[in-house]
Amino acid sequence: MRFSIISRYLLREAGLTSLAVSVVLIGVLFTNSLIRLLGQVAQNNLPPSGILNMLGLATLGYFGFLLPASILLGMALTFGRLYRDSEMPVLAACGVGPWQLLRALLWLIVPVALIVAWLSLSVAPWASRTAATVQAELQQTLELEIIRPGRFITSKRAQGMLYVDSMSDDGLMQGVFLETERDAETILVSAASARRQTDPQSGDTLLVLWDGYRFEGVLGGPSWRMLQFEEHGVRLAKGPLPDVRIKQKTIPTAVLLARAEPADIAELQWRLSPPLMVFMLTLLAVPLSRTGPREGRYGRLLSAILLFVVYFSLLNLSTDAIKGGRLSPWIGVWWVHLLMLCLGLVWLMRSFGLSAPWQRRRA
Repeated sequence: MRFSIISRYLLREAGLTSLAVSVVLIGVLFTNSLIRLLGQVAQNNLPPSGILNMLGLATLGYFGFLLPASILLGMALTFGRLYRDSEMPVLAACGVGPWQLLRALLWLIVPVALIVAWLSLSVAPWASRTAATVQAELQQTLELEIIRPGRFITSKRAQGMLYVDSMSDDGLMQGVFLETERDAETILVSAASARRQTDPQSGDTLLVLWDGYRFEGVLGGPSWRMLQFEEHGVRLAKGPLPDVRIKQKTIPTAVLLARAEPADIAELQWRLSPPLMVFMLTLLAVPLSRTGPREGRYGRLLSAILLFVVYFSLLNLSTDAIKGGRLSPWIGVWWVHLLMLCLGLVWLMRSFGLSAPWQRRRA
């Protein structure tokens, strides 16, 4: 393939437009993820210190399908502008047809497909696995980070309410009050001081209280038990780190290749789909973006979005069908890519009145 002036021009226009679309899509996904994480922080399901880590990992997981969408929208916008400015008819008059355009775009599509394959097969599983581990760690330490002097705090770990009058710089709490329930009884604990500690054997996080009283009984009941203690411990968090729930998307690709379960095959085919989508969407973008001089640059943008949604939805449905045993792994998601390939070829030839490249060579 010769890297001509026209090829460089097309690559610059399509590459810059796709890059701009990628930035916009990343911003949208980044904002949506940020809103979701802030909602978890507001509900005390995530400590504020974990927002940036979770945000970065969540964004990495989206890149595999974000770049194919950016390519489709970028191509639609680029060719839409070329048609609006009558540059495509000029290129056609110079002998540059759809097949020549596609060959020129391979200089851009092949590197993008390789990057998408790396993101989908390696980066996305690592990001999902790391995000699950980080989230488990953050949830384990959540109760410890939200303790603030002078505030009543609802503790899910201690299954009750905690109040601390004051806290020194070294973590020693003064004037501690704890209310919890066990076996239909209410437990009230009042202590002069307390400190968070970790059990060296079990790894549990404990709230160790000194010089206080423990009251046990039923609210409104006739009798209560009172215990005076010098030292008393209440478990706040279990340890060690809870086992992370292993999901298909967190399993490394090399492990999936060694398995033969339908769920593993479905996940592997799902990860192989984004790089194939890059080629199929590029093929579809050429006839999709063909517009009249009065339609405008954004005339086919909505159609491109709908096309990507349909493509993505069919892949998602096929993957679920494989996992559920309703679709053979041999058919898998490949029928979706084959359908899009046939659609792109037929659409391209009918839109431009062309024959297939192999037919032209034989003629």
